[in-house]
Amino acid sequence: MLRCKHFDAPKTGINIWHETEETFQSFYLSFGDTPITTDQGSNVIKPLNLTDEIRYSCLAHRTNTVLETAWENDKITVSNLRTYCQQSDGIQFKLPKTLKSSSGTRPWRSYFLIHNSLHQSYESLLIILRERGEKHRILQIDPQLLYEI
Repeated sequence: MLRCKHFDAPKTGINIWHETEETFQSFYLSFGDTPITTDQGSNVIKPLNLTDEIRYSCLAHRTNTVLETAWENDKITVSNLRTYCQQSDGIQFKLPKTLKSSSGTRPWRSYFLIHNSLHQSYESLLIILRERGEKHRILQIDPQLLYEI
């Protein structure tokens, strides 16, 4: 079961609990025998702990957190590298895949597109940057991490 509903009230633990209770009642569910999947927000977790509800972490939220954390260190490096490639004499055209930029609309998709473009172009980019004496621009990016992701 999935329940999506506009929630005007402040997102406090007590308000979330009342909304959860109302949702359970609307579907004739009893507490304690229906697992709930939520994000990791303490305002969501605490009220569910009051009655020892079974709560699972939302996989989409967890995946997004993992990707954000993994990419946080590389985000600026990749952005600077992409800018350099765009502004330099035709580097983008020599790569198997143009380097992509992030989009705030769907961050998880952006991570994939950025990673994929960098992964496919890494070796070519390394050769081009070495020839130009600009290899330092890519050294902070871990090729093993690119491969494993």
